[in-house]
Amino acid sequence: MTRQLVRQTSSYSRGQTYILPLLMSILPGIDLNDFEKTSVTLDFFDAIFMLISCIDCSSAVHIRNDLNEIEKEVCLSTAKFEDFIAKFLDRIFQMINILSTDVSD
Repeated sequence: MTRQLVRQTSSYSRGQTYILPLLMSILPGIDLNDFEKTSVTLDFFDAIFMLISCIDCSSAVHIRNDLNEIEKEVCLSTAKFEDFIAKFLDRIFQMINILSTDVSD
C-alpha cells in the first residue's frame, strides 16, 4: 500500500499530497507506554522512508515550469519536512532518554 501512496499514478494522483500530513498524524504512535503500537508505527515510518527522500524541494516550483498542480503542491509541502523531522527525532530521543534512565536505575 505504501508504494501506491507515494507514487503518482493516474488512478491515485493525489497520494503524494497526503504523505506529510499522514506522517505528522502518526507521530503520537511513538508511545513508550505501548511497545506494540510504537513498533507498528516505526515499521510504517520505515516503509515510507524507504520510498521517499525527506528533503525540502519547495524551491522547485520557482525553477521548473513543467510541474502540474499536484506536483507543485507536493513540492511546496516538502518545506514542512524540517518540522516533521525535528518532532520525530524529539520523540525518539525522548524515548531513548527515558529508557536509558530506567536501565541505569
